[in-house]
Amino acid sequence: MLRFVATVFSIAFVLGGCSGDDSAPYGSGAPSSTTSGQPASAALNGCTSYVDGDTIAWTMSARPPATCLRIKKGGTVTWNGDLGSHPLAPKGGDSATPISTVSSGSAKAFTFDAPGTYGFVCTVHGSMTGAILVE
Repeated sequence: MLRFVATVFSIAFVLGGCSGDDSAPYGSGAPSSTTSGQPASAALNGCTSYVDGDTIAWTMSARPPATCLRIKKGGTVTWNGDLGSHPLAPKGGDSATPISTVSSGSAKAFTFDAPGTYGFVCTVHGSMTGAILVE
């Protein structure tokens, strides 16, 4: 009986190490790639894939993937919407983000001069998030 228990324990231990649990946060270990070839570190604020674009319709329905844009270094992204009701602020990503907090107006543009991933959020509605991947 003891041999049976030891065998079951050994099998459970081996299988537990290969469970396929991908719940570890990004950045824990060596960088990897997603199926799209983008670095896994580009996942931010609900964005796991990005589309080419330069404008975000900043409304209550603004959520990933519609708020996940990819641009070239030196490109500009414009947020269009009621920035008084939906104040825009940086949230996560690279520390030297060009995104600053904006709480008035109907449009705001930021130019991204350095490659990286730059997150943003509505400071009133935490579910309004996204990110800009600059290549």
